[in-house]
Amino acid sequence: MIKRFFALVPAIMIAICSLAQQNRAGYLLPKPTDIKMGNINSTFTFRNDTKVVCKMEDKSIGYAIDELDRIAVEVFGKKLPKSTKIMGANNVIIRHDNSLKDEEYRLDISPENIIIYTKSGAGAFYAMQTIKQ
Repeated sequence: MIKRFFALVPAIMIAICSLAQQNRAGYLLPKPTDIKMGNINSTFTFRNDTKVVCKMEDKSIGYAIDELDRIAVEVFGKKLPKSTKIMGANNVIIRHDNSLKDEEYRLDISPENIIIYTKSGAGAFYAMQTIKQ
């Protein structure tokens, strides 16, 4: 009986790992349609000098930036500086991408910057929700 139990342990572990891999996006809301992982050891760190860079004219982008500012005020006690030009690293960059649908977004995260590609303010807002999580 004990031998059978120990023979099942590796099979159970493989099944659990397989399910975890399949559900890696299950904890994000809204749930992503696709996740492509690059270097999992590379993370972006928000600091009190992190800047928000945005050239998009869509006024609804402001709601997404306000959401990011709410987080910054909680953590750093102040809003993040805004710019239309990228200077140095440690930026959250919002870029327009017409190939995406209205509420879609794509996140590229590196140790230097977070780049949000979106077509609309709704997409930027959802991106901020994912970053927040």
